Amino acid sequence: MIDAGTLPDALTQLSLLAGPDDPVVSVGPPPAAPFAPRAEAVHRPMGSARAAGLRLRGRAANVDLLQAWSPDAMRAGRELSLASGRPLLASLPTAGSRAEVAALAEAVGPGLLSVTVPTSAARARLLAAGLPGRSVAVLPPTARPPADREAVRRRTRRRLGAAPDCRVLVAPDALIRPSGHETAVWAFAMARHMLGRLKLVIPGDGEAGEHVRSFAAGTGFGEEVLFTQWDLTADELLAAADVAMFCPRRSVGAGMLAGAMAAGLAIVASDTPDAAELAPHGEAALLAVPGSPRQAAAALLKLLDDAELAARLGAEASRRAAERFGPDLVRRRLKAIHAETLEAKVF
Repeated sequence: MIDAGTLPDALTQLSLLAGPDDPVVSVGPPPAAPFAPRAEAVHRPMGSARAAGLRLRGRAANVDLLQAWSPDAMRAGRELSLASGRPLLASLPTAGSRAEVAALAEAVGPGLLSVTVPTSAARARLLAAGLPGRSVAVLPPTARPPADREAVRRRTRRRLGAAPDCRVLVAPDALIRPSGHETAVWAFAMARHMLGRLKLVIPGDGEAGEHVRSFAAGTGFGEEVLFTQWDLTADELLAAADVAMFCPRRSVGAGMLAGAMAAGLAIVASDTPDAAELAPHGEAALLAVPGSPRQAAAALLKLLDDAELAARLGAEASRRAAERFGPDLVRRRLKAIHAETLEAKVF
């Protein structure tokens, strides 16, 4: 189960993990992202996710387990779970804000038996909030290297207007306010002022899009910050890029970070618990204090000035991704979580 607000991290993971016979439904209109799995839209009466869940009661007879990939889909799934007796697994991109964690702790109970998050750090945060250990599992993010990387890189860089000596940065997190794209833009502007020949690509769209566009225009380098919306796929962006930037003020998800790691990119990221676990500082990325454009810019300049360091970090990131995030590996883990969820059914 998904909805229009399901984050790109979750949509990408679902697309890589879903089997051909797994039905996917959207609570209301489906997501706009072209990489979202094909989903059947379910009417959402008066905008209510819970009411949409109740409308799905007839479909639940054909499935053993429900899986939700966003908070709204989880609300619909909880109502359907209570009405149908089918267990629900909520796969979330991170533990969330304090308010979201508190709401999740209240929701766990009959009709919501299991939650997955992408890191042990996120799981520990949910356990500290009072969720029972049996209800929270770690489902690593899913990623694989871009196919035909060199050909895709040349083609995509031409589309971006990037000359051979221009270095391309990408900030691929969802355009939501906690993602901190203004920090990435500010860090880019400082590096661009000192080095020249840089472009920053911000894909997708979202609630923070207008604010980030306005902020970029005020840096003096707005023409070199490219907002591609959904014109380029994740594979195209990661193949074209030289550095990936993740500058959230708090953890917002790990899927795009995992994708950048699988692509072997040099990475600058906020030092959030999720990022520190997946891409440790100095080993697979350079991490900066969240919300500090100066630290992010310093890390970015270090990678742009030291090709050997960038290559070493990118190679280690790629190795870690291959060991932990491959679709076959994560699919096996998800099947085990499904089995555990079905076994724990307590209706």
